[in-house]
Amino acid sequence: MLPLDPIQAISPALRRTGHVLFTPFRVGRTWKLCATAYLGFASTLFVPWPLLYLAAIPWVPVGFRVFLVVGTLVFTALFFWLYLVFSRLQLAFFDIVVHRGEMVAPAWHRTAPARWRWSLLKAAVGTAISAVVAVPFGEIIVKMVQTLPRLNLAPGHPPDPRLFGAIFGFELCLLLVMGIMLLVGGLLSDFVMPPLALEDAGLAEAFRRLWVFARTSPGQLLGYIAMKFVLFLGGYIGLSVAVNLVLMLVLLVVAVVALLGYVVLHALGVGNNAMLVIGLVIGIPILYGSMFYFMIYGVGILLTFDRAYAAYFLAGRYPLLAEALERSTPAEPLRSPIGMWPPPPPPAPSESQ
Repeated sequence: MLPLDPIQAISPALRRTGHVLFTPFRVGRTWKLCATAYLGFASTLFVPWPLLYLAAIPWVPVGFRVFLVVGTLVFTALFFWLYLVFSRLQLAFFDIVVHRGEMVAPAWHRTAPARWRWSLLKAAVGTAISAVVAVPFGEIIVKMVQTLPRLNLAPGHPPDPRLFGAIFGFELCLLLVMGIMLLVGGLLSDFVMPPLALEDAGLAEAFRRLWVFARTSPGQLLGYIAMKFVLFLGGYIGLSVAVNLVLMLVLLVVAVVALLGYVVLHALGVGNNAMLVIGLVIGIPILYGSMFYFMIYGVGILLTFDRAYAAYFLAGRYPLLAEALERSTPAEPLRSPIGMWPPPPPPAPSESQ
């Protein structure tokens, strides 16, 4: 496989997405793979945010500080355990995309040797970034909290401009931190994870390959990062539109069913209060269940493309990955070009033969 530039990798990534999720298409299988992609993405980097509860110690009565510390540590340990599970799912989903697997369990076991190196690497990187940004981020939060009592927030008065400045500064810093996390986590997932998962390489060797690529082809790497950002942003916008359209259709169906149910129950003499309770008990689970179900579908398709796009961009520079992709790619049926006469059948053997 020849090296592909960031634009050339789009087309095979789209085909691979269709092969992985929809060939064959089975509702349960496709949704399960999408959910696996979603949970794996949740472990992009480990951020020990439950430890933020320890910042409330000065405002907690002395007798309850021990419970706060113990509860925070237990919650952090549970959060870290979930992160380890999702991190293994991230490895497994990479294996599914590369080998076009249909089941999660074989990929889970096949990538088991790399689980600790991969998970602890992301935990160390995420914790280090969190420690670096914690001080300036904490100062912004403290200043915002200290500013609130001095603002004129009485009813009937226009909002103080400093309130908008504090909120805007907080949101800007939050987006900046999230962007750094996604960038670093994405580079690790795209260039460090493949050697670990495919050949059980060490972290030093995986980083050496990334460094060699960044030093010899900086333009390709920067172009890949920029194109991936554009594709992910466009995919997210398209996903949001598609999911909202589907939910509007679901709401329309639910509204029609609810209207028919109201007519039937009213004819049976059921009171309005009872019908309201019945509607809430049935309608709310349908609404939120539909939102969750279709959101997983949409996000899973987007994340599958993202993983396939990274794989094809790297494959031309990583022979082992290229071999795995080519081996698992189904043969395309031969098609005659549009407007051309199909070739004649081969001649029949003569009687003399």
